[in-house]
Amino acid sequence: MTTVDESELRSFLHEHTPKWITEQEASLRVIAFPLTSELHERLAPFFGDTLADARISSVPMSSPAWYSDLLGRGVDQRDLLDFSNLVAITFNTAVNLLPDAPEPTMGLLFHEFVHVLQYRLLGVQEFARRYVDGWLAGKGFLDRPDLRYVSIPLERQAYDLQARFAAAPDSAFSVEAALQQETATA
Repeated sequence: MTTVDESELRSFLHEHTPKWITEQEASLRVIAFPLTSELHERLAPFFGDTLADARISSVPMSSPAWYSDLLGRGVDQRDLLDFSNLVAITFNTAVNLLPDAPEPTMGLLFHEFVHVLQYRLLGVQEFARRYVDGWLAGKGFLDRPDLRYVSIPLERQAYDLQARFAAAPDSAFSVEAALQQETATA
């Protein structure tokens, strides 16, 4: 058995993750619903037309089937993000909420729609690359997946904008402009 080193793991994830994201989006969009008019009206001042194609579903999630191959090749389970335990996850335009999770807050939905916009600005391939690289960069938090997760730069952006929204929910701002400004100064 050949073990997978970090460089091989990164390459594997860069190659397979975008396709998995696209497959998840396609399967979820079949069962997902468009935003309610109330939700769209509430969030449109922050996201503009980004929400027009967004859909929301609520089904159990599982990690990619190819995780078992990686584990069989010696990849540490802690180096693979467990998608089945995430309260919410976004696959491009499809936001999925864990069915057993508490009722989603406006803040959580705002956070997930930041990801929809990140996908729109970056494309699936680049979003996946940055997400994988951010996750792998957090190896110092190997035994704290919660800290590793929130240290992913794309998640950090979403949490920061979610906090900005929570601090002044009636003060609309352009999430797209905020993301572009952060990207320009990074």
